[in-house]
Amino acid sequence: TFEIVEDSAKAFAVKIKECLWAKTFREADAADIGYAAICHGDFAMAKAFNPNLRMLRTKTLMQGHDHCDHKWVWEA
Repeated sequence: TFEIVEDSAKAFAVKIKECLWAKTFREADAADIGYAAICHGDFAMAKAFNPNLRMLRTKTLMQGHDHCDHKWVWEA
C-alpha cells in the first residue's frame, strides 16, 4: 500500500507502507538479498527511463524502516 505525498511538475513522491517483496524477503531472513535484487536497481531504472529523471530514497521496508520513501525528480 502507498500514499502519494508529492505530485508536481518537477517531482513525484510516494510513501510505501506495505510491500510484498519486503515482507517475503524479511520473513526468509534474506532482506540483504531482497534489497540487492529488488530495491537497489530502482536508481538505475529511473536513469534508464530518462537521463533527466533522478530517484531519491532514504528509507526502505526491506532495510527495516517503517516505510519506503520513493521520490522521482525531473532535473531538466
